[in-house]
Amino acid sequence: MVFVQWCFDQAHVPLPARTASCGTLMNAAKQFGTWVTRDFQPCDVVIYDFSGKKRTTEHCGIVEQVIPGYGVQAIEGNTSEAGSQSNGGMVCRKNRPSKYIIGAVRSQLEQEEKEDIMTGKEIYDALQDYLKTQSVPKDTQKEVDEALELDITDGKNLMQLPNRYQILLMIKRAMEK
Repeated sequence: MVFVQWCFDQAHVPLPARTASCGTLMNAAKQFGTWVTRDFQPCDVVIYDFSGKKRTTEHCGIVEQVIPGYGVQAIEGNTSEAGSQSNGGMVCRKNRPSKYIIGAVRSQLEQEEKEDIMTGKEIYDALQDYLKTQSVPKDTQKEVDEALELDITDGKNLMQLPNRYQILLMIKRAMEK
């Protein structure tokens, strides 16, 4: 939800609530009349329940396109390619079946503004640009220095999003030390 909130902030498009909770966003959308449960469209914020029971708000994403007869393709933060779908630490483009979709928050964009919406690549690039402005927190510098000394990492691009294989290599190197 934090990733989705950040994306909408970057696009200067308000959501019905400023929150890190999918459930809070869903309830606010219902209150403001922006909650939909079918006929999803690009820029909707879909909310999922991976059990398929459509009761627990577990995760969300921004609809990039509707896949007829299946569900949606969405850009999601804090997910993964194959691991945890609701807590994976990656930004991914995911195809999700309708059975997991509880509903969606319809963004308050005017039709002509929808043409100016960021694509998945633009969102990813904007996130990468933002991370370049960040630095390693001072209270973690000791651990970073130790990882450098042990050759677990080369210390380059420490604020860049890692791929899963990079994480696996770092774990393997750490276990060998």
